[in-house]
Amino acid sequence: MTATGDYTRQIHIVTTPEKVFDTLTTAAEYASWWAPATGSAAEAGELRITFDGIEDPLVLQVRQATRSSAVIWDVESCAFLPDWAGTTPAFTLSRSSAGGCDLEFRHEGLSPQLECYDMCRAGWDQYLPSLRAYLQTGTGHPFSRARLG
Repeated sequence: MTATGDYTRQIHIVTTPEKVFDTLTTAAEYASWWAPATGSAAEAGELRITFDGIEDPLVLQVRQATRSSAVIWDVESCAFLPDWAGTTPAFTLSRSSAGGCDLEFRHEGLSPQLECYDMCRAGWDQYLPSLRAYLQTGTGHPFSRARLG
Protein backbone atom coordinates (compact mmCIF):
# COMPACT_ATOMS: atom_id res chain seq x y z
CA MET A 1 0.00 0.00 0.00
CA THR A 2 1.04 3.60 -0.46
CA ALA A 3 1.56 6.11 2.31
CA THR A 4 -2.10 7.11 1.94
CA GLY A 5 -3.20 3.50 2.31
CA ASP A 6 -4.65 3.17 -1.19
CA TYR A 7 -4.77 -0.33 -2.63
CA THR A 8 -1.84 -0.95 -4.99
CA ARG A 9 -0.56 -3.97 -6.84
CA GLN A 10 2.17 -4.55 -9.41
CA ILE A 11 2.11 -7.36 -11.94
CA HIS A 12 4.31 -8.34 -14.86
CA ILE A 13 2.58 -9.34 -18.10
CA VAL A 14 4.39 -11.13 -20.91
CA THR A 15 3.06 -8.92 -23.68
CA THR A 16 3.57 -5.36 -24.86
CA PRO A 17 2.29 -2.25 -23.10
CA GLU A 18 0.39 -1.54 -26.33
CA LYS A 19 -1.56 -4.79 -26.05
CA VAL A 20 -2.36 -4.14 -22.38
CA PHE A 21 -3.52 -0.62 -23.27
CA ASP A 22 -5.68 -1.94 -26.13
CA THR A 23 -7.36 -4.41 -23.77
CA LEU A 24 -8.02 -1.75 -21.12
CA THR A 25 -9.55 0.57 -23.73
CA THR A 26 -11.78 -1.98 -25.48
CA ALA A 27 -15.03 -2.47 -23.56
CA ALA A 28 -15.85 -5.68 -25.44
CA GLU A 29 -12.79 -7.38 -23.88
CA TYR A 30 -13.71 -6.64 -20.24
CA ALA A 31 -15.91 -9.74 -19.87
CA SER A 32 -12.85 -11.90 -20.60
CA TRP A 33 -10.97 -10.73 -17.51
CA TRP A 34 -13.37 -8.73 -15.31
CA ALA A 35 -17.07 -8.31 -16.12
CA PRO A 36 -19.26 -7.39 -19.10
CA ALA A 37 -19.03 -3.72 -20.06
CA THR A 38 -20.87 -1.39 -22.38
CA GLY A 39 -20.01 2.10 -23.50
CA SER A 40 -16.71 3.64 -24.46
CA ALA A 41 -13.40 2.78 -22.79
CA ALA A 42 -11.64 5.58 -24.72
CA GLU A 43 -10.59 8.80 -23.01
CA ALA A 44 -13.64 10.84 -21.92
CA GLY A 45 -15.84 7.77 -22.46
CA GLU A 46 -18.27 6.26 -20.01
CA LEU A 47 -18.28 2.57 -19.11
CA ARG A 48 -21.04 0.57 -17.45
CA ILE A 49 -19.79 -2.63 -15.81
CA THR A 50 -22.38 -5.27 -14.89
CA PHE A 51 -21.99 -8.07 -12.37
CA ASP A 52 -24.08 -11.25 -11.99
CA GLY A 53 -27.04 -10.78 -9.69
CA ILE A 54 -26.61 -7.01 -9.37
CA GLU A 55 -29.12 -4.79 -11.13
CA ASP A 56 -27.33 -1.43 -11.12
CA PRO A 57 -24.03 -1.21 -13.02
CA LEU A 58 -20.76 0.26 -11.88
CA VAL A 59 -20.37 3.52 -13.85
CA LEU A 60 -16.86 4.69 -14.73
CA GLN A 61 -15.73 7.83 -16.51
CA VAL A 62 -12.46 7.39 -18.42
CA ARG A 63 -10.36 10.32 -17.22
CA GLN A 64 -7.20 9.38 -19.11
CA ALA A 65 -6.23 6.88 -21.79
CA THR A 66 -2.67 7.62 -22.89
CA ARG A 67 -1.51 4.99 -25.37
CA SER A 68 0.84 2.42 -23.86
CA SER A 69 1.32 4.28 -20.57
CA ALA A 70 -1.83 4.98 -18.53
CA VAL A 71 -5.54 4.34 -18.14
CA ILE A 72 -7.37 6.15 -15.33
CA TRP A 73 -11.03 5.82 -14.39
CA ASP A 74 -13.18 7.94 -12.10
CA VAL A 75 -15.95 5.97 -10.37
CA GLU A 76 -19.11 7.98 -10.98
CA SER A 77 -21.56 5.65 -9.24
CA CYS A 78 -21.72 2.22 -7.70
CA ALA A 79 -25.04 1.48 -6.00
CA PHE A 80 -23.89 -1.91 -4.70
CA LEU A 81 -20.59 -0.56 -3.30
CA PRO A 82 -21.27 3.11 -2.48
CA ASP A 83 -17.76 3.47 -1.00
CA TRP A 84 -16.42 3.25 -4.57
CA ALA A 85 -18.11 6.46 -5.75
CA GLY A 86 -15.44 9.14 -6.01
CA THR A 87 -12.52 6.71 -6.09
CA THR A 88 -10.02 6.45 -8.94
CA PRO A 89 -8.64 3.17 -10.30
CA ALA A 90 -5.46 3.80 -12.31
CA PHE A 91 -3.30 1.53 -14.46
CA THR A 92 0.26 2.68 -15.20
CA LEU A 93 2.07 0.70 -17.90
CA SER A 94 5.75 0.55 -18.67
CA ARG A 95 7.96 -1.57 -20.88
CA SER A 96 9.95 -3.95 -18.70
CA SER A 97 13.72 -4.13 -19.13
CA ALA A 98 13.28 -7.94 -19.01
CA GLY A 99 10.68 -7.79 -21.79
CA GLY A 100 6.94 -7.50 -21.51
CA CYS A 101 4.94 -4.97 -19.55
CA ASP A 102 5.04 -3.93 -15.93
CA LEU A 103 1.61 -2.85 -14.76
CA GLU A 104 1.21 -0.80 -11.60
CA PHE A 105 -2.38 -0.60 -10.40
CA ARG A 106 -3.52 1.90 -7.80
CA HIS A 107 -7.10 2.32 -6.65
CA GLU A 108 -6.95 5.81 -5.16
CA GLY A 109 -9.44 6.14 -2.35
CA LEU A 110 -9.75 2.39 -1.77
CA SER A 111 -8.19 2.20 1.67
CA PRO A 112 -8.60 0.06 4.80
CA GLN A 113 -10.87 2.75 6.27
CA LEU A 114 -13.64 1.80 3.81
CA GLU A 115 -16.17 -0.83 4.80
CA CYS A 116 -15.74 -2.65 1.48
CA TYR A 117 -11.92 -2.72 1.55
CA ASP A 118 -11.36 -6.42 2.30
CA MET A 119 -13.88 -7.57 -0.32
CA CYS A 120 -12.60 -5.09 -2.92
CA ARG A 121 -8.96 -5.95 -2.26
CA ALA A 122 -9.81 -9.63 -2.74
CA GLY A 123 -11.61 -8.75 -5.97
CA TRP A 124 -8.65 -6.86 -7.43
CA ASP A 125 -6.34 -9.64 -6.21
CA GLN A 126 -8.34 -11.93 -8.53
CA TYR A 127 -9.10 -9.64 -11.46
CA LEU A 128 -5.58 -8.33 -12.05
CA PRO A 129 -4.13 -11.86 -12.44
CA SER A 130 -7.16 -12.60 -14.63
CA LEU A 131 -6.15 -9.68 -16.87
CA ARG A 132 -2.63 -11.12 -17.07
CA ALA A 133 -3.94 -14.62 -17.87
CA TYR A 134 -6.25 -13.25 -20.57
CA LEU A 135 -3.43 -11.28 -22.20
CA GLN A 136 -0.89 -14.11 -22.01
CA THR A 137 -3.11 -17.08 -22.90
CA GLY A 138 -6.30 -15.66 -24.39
CA THR A 139 -8.40 -17.00 -21.53
CA GLY A 140 -9.22 -15.32 -18.25
CA HIS A 141 -10.10 -17.11 -15.06
CA PRO A 142 -13.57 -18.51 -14.32
CA PHE A 143 -14.17 -15.86 -11.66
CA SER A 144 -13.78 -13.16 -14.30
CA ARG A 145 -17.23 -13.97 -15.60
CA ALA A 146 -18.99 -11.13 -13.81
CA ARG A 147 -18.95 -12.33 -10.23
CA LEU A 148 -18.29 -9.79 -7.54
CA GLY A 149 -16.12 -10.48 -4.52
